[in-house]
Amino acid sequence: MDITADPTGLDRLVALGARTAPVVAIGNDWIGGATFDRLDDFFRTAGGSAGHSPSDARPGAAVGNVFCDDDEGILDEEQLVARLDTLLEKTIAYIYKLPLDILDRPLPVRGDEGRTVRGLAFHTAQVARDPVRAAEGVPIVKSMHEYDPPADLQTPDDLARTAGLVREQLRTWWSTAPKPPDYGVVDYFQGPYTFHGLLERSAWHVATHLRQLAWILVDADIDPVAGLSAADSLCLPIPPVVWK
Repeated sequence: MDITADPTGLDRLVALGARTAPVVAIGNDWIGGATFDRLDDFFRTAGGSAGHSPSDARPGAAVGNVFCDDDEGILDEEQLVARLDTLLEKTIAYIYKLPLDILDRPLPVRGDEGRTVRGLAFHTAQVARDPVRAAEGVPIVKSMHEYDPPADLQTPDDLARTAGLVREQLRTWWSTAPKPPDYGVVDYFQGPYTFHGLLERSAWHVATHLRQLAWILVDADIDPVAGLSAADSLCLPIPPVVWK
């Protein structure tokens, strides 16, 4: 159900007690639709043991991608940090390519909610910061992922430098982090995660938005070959569509 198109959709979402979308519901039981690792349990029990809220579910683990050619299909922590670094490198390069006059253009999906190209660039970098937050024991709340950048981020260079600072934070953390890193259960606004699961979520989340930035560059005839390579997305459980 598209809650932006169906007049009853938002009322049903609120009645469940959910405050974000997407949501998968069976009767009055529900779970966050992006909590891939917990959906199987939810379906097997018709929602029963999964509880009424993602916060009641078991900590989310890394799940990989069933179409991955790797034997296990799940990247370990070191591979995920390396992948996140590569994705951020490309994200920074794509942000630098954005023309100034395109930054405040509404996004093709949810643009009517105020989401812009500028916000997408800022949001992508904020998502990538989550592993450092979790390592510091900081609960990850939804406001950390907002699409509204500070007023001083006016140009593509400003936004790209901000993303570059996040990349440096991740590199600095990883150079001193225990191997493998284990910071217990991560307090995340869509439900608890293992640190391994949080690393995977951060990587696929950044990859999803990097693909959207690439779409914008291609659509505006700025970079006709922008996009994710097979290596960029390998073993990450990213959605099949660019905009959702």
